Amino acid sequence: MTENARAVEPIAGWALWRLDDNGNRFVVAVFAHREEAEAAVRAFEAHGHKQTYWVEAAGDRGCPPV
Repeated sequence: MTENARAVEPIAGWALWRLDDNGNRFVVAVFAHREEAEAAVRAFEAHGHKQTYWVEAAGDRGCPPV
């Protein structure tokens, strides 16, 4: 390993986040694979919900790890 190389920590999972009408943010679900989490975002958005949904690595922004 060179001086500039960094160890890459594995991601514990992918969190599906929701922002509601009152500005509250919370985790809806945590998935093992990012593709699954992004598919869930598309499914929620397809139902016409007004809330905002997005995906982040689990552990970010206070999300509990899987």
